[in-house]
Amino acid sequence: MSAALIALIAVYIVLAATAAQQLAGLLGIGPADVYRNELLAALWGLLCVNLLVACWTRIALNWARAGAWCSSLGGIILAAGAAWYALASVSGDCVAVRTAAGWSPITGVYVNDTGAIYVAAGRREESQQTRIPLRASGAGRFGQRALRHLPAGVTGQVVNYSERIVLRPRAELDIRDGEQHHRVLLDPSRPGLEQFDGGDYLITYHPDTAPQTLERMAEPAEPSTGPGLDKDLAVIVTGLDVAPTVVVARPNGSRWRSELIVGRPAAVPLAGREVQISPAGFRLVNVWIDEHSATGPPQPAALVNLLTSQGACLTWVPWAPYEHLTGPQRVDLPGGRVVYLNFSRARVELPAAIYIERVICETQTPSPAAKDYSCEVRIGRDRHEVVSSDRPLRVGPYTITLGPWLPTAEAPEMIVFLVSSRPGLGLIYPGCVLIAAGLAYSFFVKPLVLRRMAGEKA
Repeated sequence: MSAALIALIAVYIVLAATAAQQLAGLLGIGPADVYRNELLAALWGLLCVNLLVACWTRIALNWARAGAWCSSLGGIILAAGAAWYALASVSGDCVAVRTAAGWSPITGVYVNDTGAIYVAAGRREESQQTRIPLRASGAGRFGQRALRHLPAGVTGQVVNYSERIVLRPRAELDIRDGEQHHRVLLDPSRPGLEQFDGGDYLITYHPDTAPQTLERMAEPAEPSTGPGLDKDLAVIVTGLDVAPTVVVARPNGSRWRSELIVGRPAAVPLAGREVQISPAGFRLVNVWIDEHSATGPPQPAALVNLLTSQGACLTWVPWAPYEHLTGPQRVDLPGGRVVYLNFSRARVELPAAIYIERVICETQTPSPAAKDYSCEVRIGRDRHEVVSSDRPLRVGPYTITLGPWLPTAEAPEMIVFLVSSRPGLGLIYPGCVLIAAGLAYSFFVKPLVLRRMAGEKA
């Protein structure tokens, strides 16, 4: 059975190396998970148990069989170490950014080929992550991953993931003007959805608005004259630091503004009467049609469904390479609740923070190109080290080497550090030594032991 398990593991590894996409699709996992999944872990575990049972039941415990015992135990230890390495090794990077106060500290590692939704209840609050699989749903294999760390009264699931998607902000409004009722979609990037014409007033949507821009929009201005400027204009604005707000600009230059709450109607004075505007939701939607008609580059994104007692919001969350460097997406929920989401690689914390104290770039005269570069760093409180491209740094279980300096090595604004861990080496090396020792014992020592045992019997 051991031979069959070894052959099965070998076939699996060959398939993973030559047809990773097809194997991942068959197992319902991402291509990055072909070497770390429940099936492969079970095969490794069965192999180790089978070898141990075979040793105990088939190999006599005496000096003549000591080489077989040594090699078999070495194989078991080697298999356990290889499984540990394949399932638990980490490869990723971390980044430091130059700020007015110096280089930002490095506290965590972003792990390659992983995904996580980061949730925060407030704009300045620390986010918490929920890991998700990086694979498309296919025939519904994605399932639903419950989001953790949401505010009280809010639940949510990650219901899908796409590797290539084009996202645009969209506002969904219910408008009641007297006896008329309109369900309106506003999307500044889509022809025909840029504005709603109510006859004697217009409504538009401006996403990604900064607070300063909102203040300028709400300031009174000179009266407007000219064709098309004789109507009231209601501008719906949202932004990372801006709650949903409506600003009414009138032809006489006066302004009116009020915050909007998702799911609640607001009486907005337009064209001398009150128009009831009720936001149904502000969210990112998929506008991807094909590669030629897309209005921007496709990007990975996760589809999140958030629910409260007053309603739900289904929105896409775009990918960010580094969560702490990218502003989150503000999601306004029915009833005035707000959640901040981000989608990035999963992050693991370092055992100690790394602080860059000095960057050194040596140039090769007369050329200005960089010859070598390094960083003087402080780890924790009082450990000082120098890390360079050929001088790695060890922090706990992680090996850290110097990566790219961006935009240039001569004047970096961002420094990337490459991070890896190699668990299981403490088992792999002893396993190899035991196998070699067992073979040496079987070839050179066992014949002497057998002759001695034969002489004692004679």
